[in-house]
Amino acid sequence: MQDFFNKKEGLSKTIHEKYFSQNKRFLILEQAYNKWSEKEANPGVEAFFNHLEFLNLIGMSTNLGQPYGKISAARLHRYLVWYISAFIRNSIAYKRNPPKYYDKFAENIKENQKSTSIISFNYDQVLESKIADNGGRINYSIIEPPVWGSRFLNERGSQFLKLHGSLNWIWCPKCGKISITNYPVAQYYSRQRCSYKCNGMKEPLIVPPNLSKSLYLNPLGKIWSAAYRRLIGADKIIIIGYSLPEIDTAARALLTEGIRNAKRFEVILPDKKSLVSIEKRLGRSSDNQSPMDFRTYAQRFL
Repeated sequence: MQDFFNKKEGLSKTIHEKYFSQNKRFLILEQAYNKWSEKEANPGVEAFFNHLEFLNLIGMSTNLGQPYGKISAARLHRYLVWYISAFIRNSIAYKRNPPKYYDKFAENIKENQKSTSIISFNYDQVLESKIADNGGRINYSIIEPPVWGSRFLNERGSQFLKLHGSLNWIWCPKCGKISITNYPVAQYYSRQRCSYKCNGMKEPLIVPPNLSKSLYLNPLGKIWSAAYRRLIGADKIIIIGYSLPEIDTAARALLTEGIRNAKRFEVILPDKKSLVSIEKRLGRSSDNQSPMDFRTYAQRFL
């Protein structure tokens, strides 16, 4: 996961100046992040997410001093989920159209949808939207609790298993109901009442890549189970662009077990160092030893 608090250069700088520079929620969150990171040897958004979840679990608050005073960890956690959602959505909107090689990948999925599943750790909808736009069928594999209104729930489509949740998923922690929309608008539904029958509050369903994923596995448990079944039954597994951060122990356990029986296993990463690192963490060498990015892979092999 990128460092969402880096505002010094490039697209990140542009997005912050355009959307967040005067936003009170972001300013509170940024001050909390800066205060926390001063004492951390390796600060980053994943570790910060983990820190807030622990404070939330034990009911702690953070004193930010003037002008914001004491802020509860639960409130900061909501702000962080909102910020990550809004940052990704605005970044995608600013760049407008995905690169052309996404179309090649989408066409390949469409042609092989009966035999292909996608397991994703991304929050955005770029890839599944491209597949749907190209006439492919997508199935998020969320059957229960009930969902509403999405083109990504076609039972005959390729399984698209989003293990960290999605920008267009909303859930109620009280009753467990998951709502799915066609657009990345989850942050706008945050803190709304679930329904007249349930007094719970809706929240974006986004799981951070950290150590305490068990707090979230209630709504996502069936998707993780489906991913495991697909992995252990697969003849060929390809990991594209995912470096498997050390903090994400749940993903490491899933992939380590899941790739054992595959006849072919490939890792597509842009540099040799990252490729070797993920091989060590998973305990298996990639059948592909040539570093390459997603663009090169799509253009050469799809």
